[in-house]
Amino acid sequence: MDNKQQRMLQALRRVQAWCAANPELVPAPVPPATAWSPLTRQLDAVNTIVAQVTAAATEQRVQTKRTTLGASDEPSLRKRLRAEMHAITQVAQALRRTIPGIGILRMPSQGIRNEGLLEAADALAKQASTYEAVLVEHALAPDFLAHLSAASSALRESLDSRGAARAGRVSATKQVRVTLSLGRQCVQIMDAVITKALRGEPARLAEWKHVRRVTQGSGAVNGALASLPVSPDATPDVAGSKAA
Repeated sequence: MDNKQQRMLQALRRVQAWCAANPELVPAPVPPATAWSPLTRQLDAVNTIVAQVTAAATEQRVQTKRTTLGASDEPSLRKRLRAEMHAITQVAQALRRTIPGIGILRMPSQGIRNEGLLEAADALAKQASTYEAVLVEHALAPDFLAHLSAASSALRESLDSRGAARAGRVSATKQVRVTLSLGRQCVQIMDAVITKALRGEPARLAEWKHVRRVTQGSGAVNGALASLPVSPDATPDVAGSKAA
């Protein structure tokens, strides 16, 4: 989450705490749900939203870490694959004057990207299989092709997992944004009812107005949570759909 989203979540948690401290106005959402007041239904939706945003933010952080090269160990996997390829091509190049055609087994350039390296490894494995007996006879391990395949698979899986992590991060980021929009909408509905109920209690009303505000990083007031625009991706009837 970015800083603004964190402050929005903090405002939602303050709304939860304020409601818990004012049960005569906003009763806690305890069963049976059929007996809940409209404010209680909105509070229940806020409780669900806070839990969902917290979980999505955690997933966002986890997936972000998984997209890094360090987390995937890609540099070492790339190095391992090149080492397997180098062993094959080194022997092949030493035999190129005595074994016709074996000279085609060459290393790709050092700067080749990962996908290109994988393609080169696949091509090398196919070409080297033709000279497998000769290469084994000249010092390579009998299962050198299996080693090459394992190293290639490890790098490919790492690349795929990073791609999946990026997709997971995008999904979690979307969920944070949309769910916070739903939270703003719930608070806006609650504000209409609570403001009317507290017209004769200016101190409690001022407290509520402060609680629902999203503050800036310095603690200064940035604006009311209830007055912020709601995302068009948000589903309007959160509490109602849950109650149904």
